[in-house]
Amino acid sequence: MPRSFTALGILPLALFGAYLAGAVQDGRAADSLWMCHVSNLLLALALFGNWASLVGLAVAWIVLGVPLWIYDVWHTGAPRIVSSFAHLGGLAVGLYALSQVRVRHNPWLYALVLYLVVQQLCRWLTPAELNVNLAHRAYERWDGVPGGYGAYWIATTSLVALALWGIGRLLMFAFPPQRDH
Repeated sequence: MPRSFTALGILPLALFGAYLAGAVQDGRAADSLWMCHVSNLLLALALFGNWASLVGLAVAWIVLGVPLWIYDVWHTGAPRIVSSFAHLGGLAVGLYALSQVRVRHNPWLYALVLYLVVQQLCRWLTPAELNVNLAHRAYERWDGVPGGYGAYWIATTSLVALALWGIGRLLMFAFPPQRDH
């Protein structure tokens, strides 16, 4: 990984920090634990530590998080400028970093395990009313799913696994390792 990536790591860290500061100010600090924001923090750590494989994992989550964020903004009608910068800025930095380091393997399984760990932490540490990473109940408009939260959790976790696998394959196709000549 290029040495200049250490400096580039400041940007996703600043995006995470700006979102966290706004969330703290709004009394919603736990919202900074949504995977799309955690992925900016991971991207910063990957760039600071020169960990190319962690870049792929972080970008997989950013790519998955952007359409979910757009869906949420569309339904709530509440786009926040800091959140917009966090999602789109993290995506831009992550894709640029991947264009330089490339993707050597599909990060989907590690990304899924990370999600399960963060979701469990959110169950223990975040207020149920914020429902960070859907750790406490089904997403609004989906709370009447037959089988309750358990069936909803299995279905959404399966969809997350499938989406992460697909995103990982797409990233491997878009940013394949460079061949030595």
